[in-house]
Amino acid sequence: MISFTNRILLAVICLLAVGCHKRVINYYVPYGFEGNVAIFHKTSASEPGGEIINYEFPDSGILYVPTALPEGDFIMNYYQENGRKGYDTLQQEFPGFKIDTARPRIYFHRTLSFMRDNVTPYQISTFYVGKKKTKDINDERIDFERKLEKMVFSD
Repeated sequence: MISFTNRILLAVICLLAVGCHKRVINYYVPYGFEGNVAIFHKTSASEPGGEIINYEFPDSGILYVPTALPEGDFIMNYYQENGRKGYDTLQQEFPGFKIDTARPRIYFHRTLSFMRDNVTPYQISTFYVGKKKTKDINDERIDFERKLEKMVFSD
């Protein structure tokens, strides 16, 4: 018979083994880019396959993909070209954590859904890349979301 302690230990090991396997999303931003980026996902399409999903943004920061927004638990990595044929890692800003304000970072990673005629034509993943303080980009973020809305409903 397995003791209570061994049962707990076995349950923890099983949970860790299951919880450690996550898909990975890598975001690659162009060299020197600062501003909002967006990925337009088609809601009528299937999810991207594979364990690793790579999104490479053009200089405009607007990327259209033929797949749906991936669902589930992911490890998300953010990279920016560094001009030396490589990439630097961008950190995501979280409230209450100390941030290196001398380096570009990620803010406001969010998903927007736009609906027309009871159909959601797009889901859009968007975030800000840059050095500005959060309080200084609020209006810029709102203007960018309005621009995205116009892009969705102009077709």
